[in-house]
Amino acid sequence: TKAHSDRVLELIRKGVAEGATIATGGRIPASPATGWYLEPTLLTNVRSDMTVAQEEFFGPVVVLIAHDGEDDAVRTSGRRPAQVPSTSEGSSVPW
Repeated sequence: TKAHSDRVLELIRKGVAEGATIATGGRIPASPATGWYLEPTLLTNVRSDMTVAQEEFFGPVVVLIAHDGEDDAVRTSGRRPAQVPSTSEGSSVPW
């Protein structure tokens, strides 16, 4: 719905106002011309105390919160509300 699309866009705007960076996406695509679509969006430079880290989007938005090792990752994930999904990845994962 338009209301939901507006909510997701407002969360992205609020994240940027709080210091996050849009690495990609964050806009309404030109095509298709009808419907409530949003480009897949990656927000970086996010801290766990930012609104975008605390709210659940229900949209194509990924919030990247950097951490400094396993202990910091556990502390960081523990600062988020239980209903907000999260995952942790490390640079040593062989992809």
